[in-house]
Amino acid sequence: MKSDSAKNQRALMIYNFFSRATMNIGMSYNGVYAAEVIGLKSDEFGIVGAISTILTQLTQPIWGRISDKKNVRKYFIAIGELGAGIIIALTFTLKSFPQYLLASAILWIMWSGAYTCLQALLGDITVKSGRGSMIGSMEFVGGMGAIVAVTIVGSLIDAYGYISALITSVVCTAIAVIPILTIRENVESEVGGEKTSWKMDVTRDYKIYLALSTIWWGVMSISWPLFSLMQVKVFNLTKTEIAIMSVAGSFGQMIMMPVWGKLADRYGRRKLIVLACASTSIWSLAYAISQNYIQLLILNTIGSILGSSINIIPWIYLLDVTPKKRSRATLIALYNTVTGFSQAIGQYVGGEIAIQIGLRETMMLNSAMRLIFAIPMLILRETLTRRQ
Repeated sequence: MKSDSAKNQRALMIYNFFSRATMNIGMSYNGVYAAEVIGLKSDEFGIVGAISTILTQLTQPIWGRISDKKNVRKYFIAIGELGAGIIIALTFTLKSFPQYLLASAILWIMWSGAYTCLQALLGDITVKSGRGSMIGSMEFVGGMGAIVAVTIVGSLIDAYGYISALITSVVCTAIAVIPILTIRENVESEVGGEKTSWKMDVTRDYKIYLALSTIWWGVMSISWPLFSLMQVKVFNLTKTEIAIMSVAGSFGQMIMMPVWGKLADRYGRRKLIVLACASTSIWSLAYAISQNYIQLLILNTIGSILGSSINIIPWIYLLDVTPKKRSRATLIALYNTVTGFSQAIGQYVGGEIAIQIGLRETMMLNSAMRLIFAIPMLILRETLTRRQ
């Protein structure tokens, strides 16, 4: 059993390294390509974000329900990873807004399926008291993958064009799929032949967390469509400058991930969720007030160091409040779907607000909103006790 656990952890570390490498290539340069080559505007970025997110969330319960019904995760993770990586690569060949819209929708449908099943898999193979450390270690390795990929690809794009991003995405995707297929899962039924009981499995803690998260993620996503646009239209950054900023932020996140995981296991989840949500305001603030690249680089890096907690603490809490394996992926998918619709609305609203009041002003507004809407998270119940 311990041998299988160690092998599973190694496989997950390798997978996360190359998976995050691929995703960060897409997150760092797909939007830049769309703004620079295709010529998308802020409202079009808002539409892309909203529609992609809606379609993504409509399919998440399907991924989760099938995964629970089949009682297996790794094949769905592999399928989603492969689909997402191919679309990321193909995005660098697109020529029009409709093509970019379609590609973005498919990308996030595939990625979110892989992510939902990965979340459920980690819930299956970890215990509550060590969950934070395990996820923190995975995110540390993933951060290394992101740094390596973005550093190399940014310089390659400046030198050889976007074809280098396409090739790198394909290679990293192919490597990521292999280790996930070696995972050994316990496919025995948790309760033989028993159907999921929603009344039993959906806890009060889950419902409260879902409600608060829906509001907060909607607020959080208002500025999402605007980051790439500001990099191109306001700061006029080169690909190398974008790579440096991404690497600095990823390095800060990578260093902090194991720290956040250990803090969550030692001191609990609730207060750290509040800190995580509030810290994300720094990212929007950086784009709102920076007057040059150096200021943006420094503030964005600080935001990444503190705001990196948003990538791990809410995830840990979600696994805590979905304790039943037989319905875990379904409930995680439900959470992702509901909060995802909120994000879609937020992104659309963000694009429209930017048209009316400007890019910097929208970033400043969103920074304040992220901070204010973190406060209600204080009503969450602490899920980690000393006995766990």
